[in-house]
Amino acid sequence: MIKLWPSFGLLWLAWLVWLYMTFFAERSARRTRVAASVLSAIILSALEVPFFYENQVNAGFVFVGWLGFWHIFNNAGGSLLRRFFSMLTCAFCFAFFELFLLYDPVWTVLDKQWLVGSILFFLTLLLAKRTIDRLSYIAGGMVQGAFLVMLVLKKVNMSYMLGTMIQADILVVVLLLHGGWHFMKAGIRKLEAKVLQKQGWTGRV
Repeated sequence: MIKLWPSFGLLWLAWLVWLYMTFFAERSARRTRVAASVLSAIILSALEVPFFYENQVNAGFVFVGWLGFWHIFNNAGGSLLRRFFSMLTCAFCFAFFELFLLYDPVWTVLDKQWLVGSILFFLTLLLAKRTIDRLSYIAGGMVQGAFLVMLVLKKVNMSYMLGTMIQADILVVVLLLHGGWHFMKAGIRKLEAKVLQKQGWTGRV
């Protein structure tokens, strides 16, 4: 079945990243890899594949998760065992909230996207230092967690969609939170620099 990725927020964000990396970023092998990966995710997001009877899998979402796996197990710091358990922690966290919200969807006044996205964001702040590592943990963990949910629901004869609008919007929330986090850190560094500069000027007087 051909279907546009339902999260237009993530789709437009992906297009903006691709345009920037293709036409404005400095030429490098990294730029080529990022642009090719983003374009592949956009193209694959239009494809939904049947999986395990009534279940559906969005190929673009799985591709994003695979990119997270590839980065974590090839470029992230720390031991392989630590990286594996860090991603598994994100997977169990996503699966827990996915199943809990299916069981009782009215237990919270917060939107599911903001609730799960915020929890995953703060969780990865504890698991990794670099932004690319955090995003990779979340992308790979969400795909792992979604497959866990799919296996659990299969036992009660319920279908499940991996790569829904809500799941894609969780990634958008995570990206927004990371952007806000970086702006806050940059503002704090500038404020500290001004304070230190003022203190140094006062000390010379």
